[in-house]
Amino acid sequence: MVVNKNDFDSNFCDRSVLFIWAYTENEQKNKMGTGIFSYIDRLELIAFFSGYPLVYAFVYFVVGELRQTKFEKQTRQIVNLLPMAYALTASLFLGLLLRNLYPNYSIDNILKQFRDSYLKIWGVAAFLFWIPSLGKKPILSLFHSMVFFLLILKDLFLQLKSSISNEQLTTDMMIYKNSILLNLGCLGIMTLFYFIHLCLKKRKTHLQNYTI
Repeated sequence: MVVNKNDFDSNFCDRSVLFIWAYTENEQKNKMGTGIFSYIDRLELIAFFSGYPLVYAFVYFVVGELRQTKFEKQTRQIVNLLPMAYALTASLFLGLLLRNLYPNYSIDNILKQFRDSYLKIWGVAAFLFWIPSLGKKPILSLFHSMVFFLLILKDLFLQLKSSISNEQLTTDMMIYKNSILLNLGCLGIMTLFYFIHLCLKKRKTHLQNYTI
């Protein structure tokens, strides 16, 4: 059987073009998939941490308004609870990551979850505010959360330059509102536990004095 050289060259070129096209399409799909997951990760970080700076500012505003009143001592204690409330938020975020890892908790899967995601690592680092030495410095928790608050400011800036769609900005704002509510809820939980502990401590002291 005699093969025409021109036919062979034509078939070879067609197959080469087809291979290059298929490879390009596959790379684009991979990049698209990576981009989608990166966007979801970004939204999760905004949902958990970006609302904390506003909650922090609100608490300090209330403390300033209630200065030299009978509630001054209690409100100042709430300021000290801010880092622990932030650590509680980080604990919930860590719980979400663990749920995403289920049922494969291997080292390789954990490394894959955090690979090229420095913001995710930074978010998990907020768990360290459970440590008393860090928990006594509320300003550090504010500095930590400002990284995620800047993501919102970045989108606002890009919106002014018309670099992102209104739908994306609307989504970010809705998630930011939920983040504020989440951080307020975590602060409320820590405040509730604090006052329960305070009441139990006073009751115990009262019973000891009564016994004596």
